[in-house]
Amino acid sequence: MLLSHEAALRERDAQMLKLPETIDSQQATLASREAQTEPLKLLIARLRRMQFGRKSEKLDHKIE
Repeated sequence: MLLSHEAALRERDAQMLKLPETIDSQQATLASREAQTEPLKLLIARLRRMQFGRKSEKLDHKIE
């Protein structure tokens, strides 16, 4: 039983050592997705202004 507990602790320690790398990877993924969505939000806002005029600017705040 003690060996099983020690193995579990070693596994936990190994996972904890990987956490900074995992966090960096997730942050990079999030930044990439934000970079992809921002131009699309601007395009949607521009298209709304073209279709509906200045009143559509009120809708822009609902997107964000």
